[in-house]
Amino acid sequence: MAAFSGAPGNTATANCLPGDIATGGGFIAGNGSRLSSQPVGAVGAAATGWQATQNGDGNGITAFAICVDLP
Repeated sequence: MAAFSGAPGNTATANCLPGDIATGGGFIAGNGSRLSSQPVGAVGAAATGWQATQNGDGNGITAFAICVDLP
């Protein structure tokens, strides 16, 4: 699992290690509301992380990615 915390009102992106793919993800937000939560990566390719964005009223946001090591 990968995690990354962002400042209030910002975007947090949790990236998998090179060569790994993200099979899912999520976020924990302060008291603000989420604007978006989605996988990240090249269009048409497997996801390589997870990104979440919070509105400017929040207390910070942490994104999580569930990563799998490809053999």
